[in-house]
Amino acid sequence: MFKKTALFIVALATSLTVFAGRTRDITMLIVPREVIPARIAMDIARRYPAIVVTYQGSGDRLKIQAWDGKSWVGISHEDYVRGSFFMNPPTHAILVEDPMSPAPDLLVPDGTWCASGSRLKSTDARVMIHLLGLYFNFPYRTWKDFAHAYRYPIEEINPGLINIPWWHYRGDELYKRQRHINLDMDLWDSLNITPPVVPSSPPALPMKPQEEKSAVPVIQIPAADAPVPDNSAFEKPAPETDLSDKKLPPAVSDPSPSTDPMTETTPAPSVPKPSESSPVLEADPFLSSGDVPAAEVVKPE
Repeated sequence: MFKKTALFIVALATSLTVFAGRTRDITMLIVPREVIPARIAMDIARRYPAIVVTYQGSGDRLKIQAWDGKSWVGISHEDYVRGSFFMNPPTHAILVEDPMSPAPDLLVPDGTWCASGSRLKSTDARVMIHLLGLYFNFPYRTWKDFAHAYRYPIEEINPGLINIPWWHYRGDELYKRQRHINLDMDLWDSLNITPPVVPSSPPALPMKPQEEKSAVPVIQIPAADAPVPDNSAFEKPAPETDLSDKKLPPAVSDPSPSTDPMTETTPAPSVPKPSESSPVLEADPFLSSGDVPAAEVVKPE
């Protein structure tokens, strides 16, 4: 009994690692424009944040519509590729397709507005409810509501009995049913979404190594061999000179300004120093010759 329980826990963990509860992230459900797939997608959108998109045809005749909460709105191919038809981008996309007629490649979301995606290769109601229920991590009440709405036993749309209280089944019956936990997993695959290209920074240019300048060697002379300077000339006092017998030249007085009334001196013009507080006028960089704004396009003649 212990081995059976351990094997079941390992199988349950392996299955649930593929799915994660999506109660906050926005998921885009892309389903064929058929009654059952569109109805299941709308029922899920009533309970979880989801964008419902339907498609019909292929090639140039591919018709894409999205639900805006009140009605279906047509989406052009260009708007779909750019992802300009919603306010908040989805974090994950699920592309539902009939295995006999695969969905067009144009419906695979672009990596600039959707990070990841999955492909559900079946439009069967039971398979869709099962795999989408695992993806959104349906609680017991939601499994019960879908089983009642689509007239399936809960054991068929949830063969692994995920989030089903154990007391609804006997021990041996519970173990037998939980062995089908990996049912339909071969119909769930990942979408090949190309991530956006991040521009790489240019490589740094290698710096040239600086040449080291050779230092001039300093020649040291031993103290014993160093020459001793002769300071005898600086030790003798300077001879005194007697200026009593010598006559000094008379002092020359400064010439007095001219008293000639006809002679006038023109003072040099004084250049005022610029005030530190006065503003410095600069040319307006946005105006060119003739006060024409630089932003205006002028055609050359």
